[in-house]
Amino acid sequence: MHLDLAIECDLPLIFHIRSAFDDFFAILDDYTAAGHKIRGVVHSFSAGMIELQGCLDRDLFLGLNGIMTFTKDESQLAAARAVPLTKMLLETDAPFLTPKPFRGKMCQLKHVVVTGQFLSELRNEPLEVIADATTTNAKSLFSL
Repeated sequence: MHLDLAIECDLPLIFHIRSAFDDFFAILDDYTAAGHKIRGVVHSFSAGMIELQGCLDRDLFLGLNGIMTFTKDESQLAAARAVPLTKMLLETDAPFLTPKPFRGKMCQLKHVVVTGQFLSELRNEPLEVIADATTTNAKSLFSL
């Protein structure tokens, strides 16, 4: 029902996928095969390269948040390095998933810069480039 309504209203969707990418991709592919274009972001993306490629193949944005600052999962970090700037969004997931060093406290909008700084170092890209790209992407996706 949400997919149908988003298509009807030409609105983007926010997807929260955990251990269900195969099912998720199958559903999206059914809609695409029927001629529909689904716009959206995979919120709180914390998967690996295979899932990243599946999202990119479907022209989805990837939302990165505080998880990236404390994960020990190398496949997640590799995927975060590989997300094209043209498909990256920064998010807080407030009040949860607060980035290091603020873990255990309520996540706030101001903490998004910490995630951006972490990704800047991880990807060896200037923070300003990441900030500009993710702002442009958010404006595009959400028609701001």
